[in-house]
Amino acid sequence: MGFGLSQYMPFAAYMACVSVIILTLAYEPRIGLYLLAFLIPLEGMLDKFVTLGYPFGKDMKDMLIIAVTIGIFLHKRDKISLSEKKLNRIILLLIPLTYSALLVGSFKLGFSLPISSENPQVRQWKNFILLPALYFLTINTIKDKKQMALMLWIMAISLFLTDFNFYQNNKLVSHDHFSWDKRTNGTTFSFLGPNEIAAFYTQMAVLLTGVLLTDRNRLRQAAFLAIVAFNVYTILYLYSRGAYVALIAGLLFYALIKSRMLLVLLIVVFISWQSVLPTAVVERIEMTKTDEGVDASSMDRVELWMEALSYIKANPLTGMGFGSSRYLGFKTDDKAYRRDVHNGFIEVLLEQGIVGLSTLLAIFIMSAKKGWKLYRESNDDFMKGLGIGFVGMIISVIFTNMFGDRWSYYNVMGDFWIILGMVVLANQMNIKETANVPLRLDAVVPLKL
Repeated sequence: MGFGLSQYMPFAAYMACVSVIILTLAYEPRIGLYLLAFLIPLEGMLDKFVTLGYPFGKDMKDMLIIAVTIGIFLHKRDKISLSEKKLNRIILLLIPLTYSALLVGSFKLGFSLPISSENPQVRQWKNFILLPALYFLTINTIKDKKQMALMLWIMAISLFLTDFNFYQNNKLVSHDHFSWDKRTNGTTFSFLGPNEIAAFYTQMAVLLTGVLLTDRNRLRQAAFLAIVAFNVYTILYLYSRGAYVALIAGLLFYALIKSRMLLVLLIVVFISWQSVLPTAVVERIEMTKTDEGVDASSMDRVELWMEALSYIKANPLTGMGFGSSRYLGFKTDDKAYRRDVHNGFIEVLLEQGIVGLSTLLAIFIMSAKKGWKLYRESNDDFMKGLGIGFVGMIISVIFTNMFGDRWSYYNVMGDFWIILGMVVLANQMNIKETANVPLRLDAVVPLKL
């Protein structure tokens, strides 16, 4: 991570995971969820468990989730919560819906039944299902404001470590001018590409910005502001144009709803962006438009969308099957094969049909309503910040998915599902507090006869 302790970190992290699993089973399941949140952007660390041959190294994430689940049934059996019925039902629907799509894909692509790892789509499906699992683990382990604040601190610290790692690997790289080989130079996200990594940083930067705009805790404000600034540095030098758009969209939402100063800042950047942004970033943005129209990368995306639409028209209801995009052999004019269609919404429609896309949109809409409700109705500054920050996060998630599939990656979306669980819990806490407020006699308006 850049602190001179790299050779010791894998073993220390492995022993921490083992210890937390034991504590989660024997004492408190929430401890395991804290560690899961910390490890979301640190997939590279988990990969080292496998490289170094540690027992069960490749399954450590799954073992933590299983330990938290068992811990909930052991220690909180009488407090298991599924009270947010409408949202919970649609999230639970993801399991049979995506597995049905998995069956469809196995049939159409000629794979074996999706009941073992011999089917190449099973592991992808399993990793996706871990995301809604994080939501249900959250609503059954996190119980009060202090625990929510601690969870956010854990996410922020983990985020800072990944930012610092990126900086350490890029501080000697010249970013005077843009080049493709500078887009990722050492990250903690294992197999993810620069666009997916930038999507994660953007979503978290927008979330923390929403919290610091409302929260009056000086320590959190200062820390989150520093981390957001570090995040912006990372986003800029990942050179993802989709992330740039998503970041602006999230900040513009805050500017219109909460902060006129932020609106002024965005206007200044919009007017003078060629002067205020780094030269390499300006070059990356200007690549979008050429003398012939748009750049080849943008044209390739349009070609992929058109090719995907032909499959969608032929299979509008069931789609081609969960995870099928990477096996359909999409090609662009340069004859290069592509494993995705570079639009998360089109990809869901292609793979899961109208029902799948409708479910995705419903989750986004219902989640945004929860965040907005918390912002509008809570009397606590931190909770209000969590609410508006989550709405901003959803806006950024929607925009990042317009440029590629970000929805199905555990390392990109894991924090989203945990925050959703905390927002749901915070709303429930707010309802209980409101219901318990005693009626003041001096607040009663006398009836005039």
